[in-house]
Order: sequence, then structure tokens, then C-alpha cells
Amino acid sequence: MPVTDRPRTIHKRAFQVFTSAWTLGAIVLTLVVVAAVGQLAYSYSDELSGPRVVCLMYHRFVTQAEYDALRGEDRFYSIATERFEEHLRWLRDRGYHTLTTEECLAYLRGAFTPPDNSVLITIDDGYLSTLTRAQPLLTKYGMRATLFVTADENARVFSEGRPRQRRLTNEELQALDPSVIDVQAHGFSHRPLREMSDDDLAVELTASRMVLAKATGRAVRCMAVPGNHYDERVLRKAREAGYDAVFTSDAGSLDVGDDPFGLPRVNVAGYFDAAGVAAILDPAGMARRRFIRTMTEGPKQLLGAAIGEPVSRAVSTLFATHPPSARHLYGAMGLLALAWAVPVMARKKRGQRAALRKQAVACEINDRSNEGETIPGHS
Repeated sequence: MPVTDRPRTIHKRAFQVFTSAWTLGAIVLTLVVVAAVGQLAYSYSDELSGPRVVCLMYHRFVTQAEYDALRGEDRFYSIATERFEEHLRWLRDRGYHTLTTEECLAYLRGAFTPPDNSVLITIDDGYLSTLTRAQPLLTKYGMRATLFVTADENARVFSEGRPRQRRLTNEELQALDPSVIDVQAHGFSHRPLREMSDDDLAVELTASRMVLAKATGRAVRCMAVPGNHYDERVLRKAREAGYDAVFTSDAGSLDVGDDPFGLPRVNVAGYFDAAGVAAILDPAGMARRRFIRTMTEGPKQLLGAAIGEPVSRAVSTLFATHPPSARHLYGAMGLLALAWAVPVMARKKRGQRAALRKQAVACEINDRSNEGETIPGHS
């Protein structure tokens, strides 16, 4: 190879590597966008397919002054009693009915048809404010709720967060009106179930049922996963421990035929007004929540915790500031067009160069033939 041709060859190979890598990236981006659009379309069609039951999730109940002093995550998991009453009033005025967990499970089996506009109100952890603040309001508006209680009164969840609230004592659990609040399990220690060994997990699940059943004198059939730390193994162990259903914090609603192990709920943040509750109950709003959940959890499942966790946080932050809308679809389509423009233009450029080289060779052959030269391979 002549020395003068080497730079040209190196440049050609580098360009080929670049266009190949870009094309691969464009293919991956296309698959991601197609999968995302498909997931969003499925969520919309699923939520709009018919009557469904939505599970609303609350935690701590505080005064308005206490809530105003909260910062960060505590504003998400606490709610002022005035705001909670606003939610209950809105539900009552629009004809919503509250179900028990027993009615929900019967609905999933197809053995019970709930009234139109039915919801399940759930309260996690078992703070004292459930008795002192939530129960009076539920009674006032003719509503019912399910309380998922962490069995260990000394669990860290009762010393974390602001304002601090202790767990209901066993006597206070007994004082709850069973026609208003149904008590179910929320783990024994509130530790991440997914990180426990099989033996520890079995003890955690069994002990929580036994302690609460003894404290209340009533059967404990359901549980809610603390912190949403679960996987298929946790669900399997819960079934083996004798539970009839497991509730999670995944977005979605309940429908006939759903698997009772892994039921979705939606946290009602303390800063949500009545319009925020309406958005949760709206099928289109729930579809968007399911889509966001899939897009934020997907990277962790596909890429592993080390790489996927930062990606998930970035996606979550993006959707928190820019909820999914038609603009995102248009933006994704524009990005795809840009991604594919480079390899298409490169292919076109290569074709033009090949045509020019072929034309140059043809001209050279023609010139030499006119001069009477013999061209190798063209005699």
C-alpha cells in the first residue's frame, strides 16, 4: 500500500467504526422508545378497560402546624388532619364507597361485586395518630380503612421521621373500632424483607401475624410490604406463612382475576389536595403512574443495582419535574429521527463516494483505451 494511502485507509476504518457504533446506539434507542410507548399504551388500555378498585395509602396524621414544619420525605409520608378530612369529604360527596380487605379479596375472586366508585383506604405502620386523628374522621364520613401494623413496638420506623409518633399499644389496638378500622400485618420489624435470609424471613412473617392476632383477638390474613422491599421469593414465603394476600407500593389498581400476592397501592402524599386524589383515581392518571413506575424500576432490573440505581434516580427525577405527556412522545420521535439521520446520511455518503470512484475508474479506462493502451483485465 502506498504511504500516501495509509491515512485515507485509517480515516475510512475509523469512520466505519463510528457509524457502526452510532447505528447500534440508534437501534438500542429505538427498542427503548418502542418498549416505552408500548408500556404506556398497555397501561392506558388496561386502566380504561372497566371498573377497577384503587388502594389509597396513608401513614402518619399530624396537625397543620406540625406539617408546615416538615421537610423532604416527611412531607410525603405525613398528612395534616385537615387535608385528610378534605380527601374524605371529596370521596363522600362524589359517592365513593370504602371496602375492607376481605371484600377486596372476594372481588378479585369474582365472588363480590363492589359498588361503583369503590376504593380501599389503607394506613401503614400503626402510629398512635391512627386512633386519635384518623378514626374519628373516618367515622364522621362513614368510611372504613385497613391498618397495616408493624408488630414490634420498638421498630426503627417509630423513632425515624418527624414528628415522631409511637406505635399503638396492644390495648389501643383493641380500642380501634373493627367496623371502621381492620388490622392487618406490616412485618414484625419493618426491616427490608428482600434482604433477609429464608429463615429470618419466615420468622418475620410468622411473628407479625401471631403478635397482631393475639393483640387484637382477630385473624390476620393480609400484609403490606414494608418499604416495598420485595421480590418473588418474599411473595412465595408470605404464601407459605399463611397469608391470603400481599399489598405492595407499586402503582396500579385492582381488577377481577388479579394475583392477590403483589397487589398495588398508591401513596397519597401529604401535599395532595382533593384534586391530587382525583388524579390518582383517574384511569389516565393511574396509567401514567404505572408507566413511570416501570420506567424507574426497569433500569435496576436490566442493569443491576450498581448501574441501574443511578439511572433509576435520574429517570425518577425527570418524571417528577416533567410528567409524561404528548411532548415527551414528540421529543422521543425527534430524537429517533436525529439518531437515525447519522447512519442514513453516512450510508448515502458512502454510496456517493463509491459511485464517484466507479465513474473515475471508468473514465480512466476510457482515456487509456483512446490512447491505445492495454488495460489489464480489459483486453
